[in-house]
Amino acid sequence: MTGWENRRGGRREASRPASRDAFVVGTSLVFEVVGGLGRSARIRRHGGSLSVISQSFSLKDHYVNGLGWDTLTFGKSFSESSAVNPDLSLFPNRSALAPAVWQERSLSTAYRLLTGLGTSVLVAYREVPLRSFSAVVHGVTRSGDVVVAISAHDPLAHKLDSSDPVSIRLSIDKAAPDVVLNVVAASLHLLGQAQWLDPEEQHELLASGELSERVAEVARAGYLARISFDRVLLHDACGVTPIDAAELLAEHERCLRHQEEAFFCSLERDLFSNPELELTAVDVVDDSSLMDAAALFDGLMLGALEGAFIARQDVVNVCAHSLGVICLDVDRTGMTLMCVDHVEAVTAFIPFAKRVSTRSELVSEIADLRLRS
Repeated sequence: MTGWENRRGGRREASRPASRDAFVVGTSLVFEVVGGLGRSARIRRHGGSLSVISQSFSLKDHYVNGLGWDTLTFGKSFSESSAVNPDLSLFPNRSALAPAVWQERSLSTAYRLLTGLGTSVLVAYREVPLRSFSAVVHGVTRSGDVVVAISAHDPLAHKLDSSDPVSIRLSIDKAAPDVVLNVVAASLHLLGQAQWLDPEEQHELLASGELSERVAEVARAGYLARISFDRVLLHDACGVTPIDAAELLAEHERCLRHQEEAFFCSLERDLFSNPELELTAVDVVDDSSLMDAAALFDGLMLGALEGAFIARQDVVNVCAHSLGVICLDVDRTGMTLMCVDHVEAVTAFIPFAKRVSTRSELVSEIADLRLRS
């Protein structure tokens, strides 16, 4: 029996290196223990079994307390490790993802949510009594304005007044594309002013072709408002990220250029130009012949791929069909994956080497990740 498999009192134990400079570098699935003189060992856990991936020194006879493997963290808890901080490196002596990568990811996610992804709720929070509209669709015009349309069938729609701006809170939730898990992949919240358009202004905007098809369809028989705001708050696995309205407008202009380049240079449509086309991106990540989420997650754990573990959550009573690795989101900048086992759900982000717009570009980036994992 090796030093990794010694048991006392029916509980599995491991040994601590002579140096106490030991820490978790990934999730509870992968540990890297660093000892003195640069000696190290990397351990991998699958379910309840352990295996040594690499080892440059023996940990035999160095006793660690009787913690179970599910809670053993070699000196730091998961929440204290660098793995949950996107500004720090996952692995010792490796460069972290550049801050620009996180900025690109946040901007891309927030902008996509504003363009119409997810479900939205509009609340006139200063009204007495407070008014909440749920029969709402939202989007961004070609000019970069955020707009909302409310169905005429909403029970509170008849009380709308176009004379003065109204203080509102707009909340948008985007679910993960995998129907197996009921997971909100990202949410966006903003406080701003809604200026409801009068019938003449609304007709002009509909005739101009500025609106997305989804917003225009509701607005034709409903009500339309422009939303002005200073910033938004993006809530996702990375935490809460504030983003200025000026940054979102710049992202809008860049995405318009992507759409033109995709059409005129590649004769393909930009997958991320509207929510309906994003279904094609979902089809790509759901295609097992193109995408192996588990292999990519393992590649990140073992250091073959760049990326970051960004969140961990304990889980209970997990159904068997929910176990494994799923794609929570895919956009121009990369993929967000979640690995679910009987103990925890771990979320990771793997960036693409370059921004993608078309299906062929997305397939190429995923193939490159698979090759390197």
